Amino acid sequence: MRVLLCIVRSPLLTLDVSFLEIAQNFKDQGNEYFRGKRYREAVGFYTQGLDAKPTDLPTIEALLCNRAACNLELRMFVCF
Repeated sequence: MRVLLCIVRSPLLTLDVSFLEIAQNFKDQGNEYFRGKRYREAVGFYTQGLDAKPTDLPTIEALLCNRAACNLELRMFVCF
């Protein structure tokens, strides 16, 4: 059995799209869902933004704070 492997260059696969841009896109999507009170989905977008491993501290802080705000809205916290 022979397999033909075709490599296609895509703008999405080049290094032009940085981890920061990917994280920023997820943050923007999360913000849209947050505004629509769709907190569970917003948490997912903020988590995906963090999973993109951004190196920009303000972006990381925003993703963490926004995700925490969603969890507060969902009452997903522990009181000690």
